[in-house]
Amino acid sequence: VRAPRDGRVVFARDYEGFGLLLIIDHGNEYHSLLSGLSRFVVHEGWAVRAGQMVGTLEPGSEAVGRLYVELRRRGVPVDPLAWFVAAQDKVRS
Repeated sequence: VRAPRDGRVVFARDYEGFGLLLIIDHGNEYHSLLSGLSRFVVHEGWAVRAGQMVGTLEPGSEAVGRLYVELRRRGVPVDPLAWFVAAQDKVRS
């Protein structure tokens, strides 16, 4: 599992009902939440770059092996599609 954008890991722990939960602060009041991870490869306080590996995902129980991704702005869930697309470098021929 890779970081969707640059940011800082603000939460990387087990969270009741979510299993292993990773929260990345991307600035401008945006946070991404990733759960369903099998293990973390980053720790709270670490800076991460877009595309950097932050955890692993392995088949398993219902809570593990299914990645859940949520983008929040000011604590409110938002549609992440435009935000993710805007961050990608386009390949041009």
